[in-house]
Amino acid sequence: MELTLPSLVVPAAGLTLRPWRPDDAPALVAAWGDPDIAAETVVPKVADRDEAVRWIAAAPTRAAAGVAVDVAVERDGAVVGEVGLARLTLRVADGAGRRVEWEIGWWLLPPARGAGVATAAADRLAGWAVAQPGIERVVARIRSGHGASEAVARRIGLRRVGAAGPDRDLWVGPPSGCSGAG
Repeated sequence: MELTLPSLVVPAAGLTLRPWRPDDAPALVAAWGDPDIAAETVVPKVADRDEAVRWIAAAPTRAAAGVAVDVAVERDGAVVGEVGLARLTLRVADGAGRRVEWEIGWWLLPPARGAGVATAAADRLAGWAVAQPGIERVVARIRSGHGASEAVARRIGLRRVGAAGPDRDLWVGPPSGCSGAG
């Protein structure tokens, strides 16, 4: 399933969700160097500008393969974060089978935190996702006790359904407002 994401605007929050561009590499390097972001997501061993440019250049390939779509969150002309979807295969409750889900994730650089940016961006992308054929819901794996991410998940309509590993909780649901459609 190929994912082709258009630029999405969140007018009330002054945000644009758009594909990463090579000139965004410094923002990505800053994010990879942020200890809070590095604790919650996969960061390359060599998190420099060259690696950021390579990662950005590979984004269309990941999307075309239906593996992931990662978009920059832009506010006032500057990248302040990212929101993305990744194909995730989960074992079903009885352990006898597997189910493909679409995992949503987000991060923000420190100046953008606490202002509703993550909620607005995640809600917009989740709404867009469930409007795509074959995507009925989104899931999130959130570190247990990570209050800020749990609050974002709740605000976009996800609910905690159980454990997703030793230190992660699984949150599931269609986004509450599905504001991303269209």
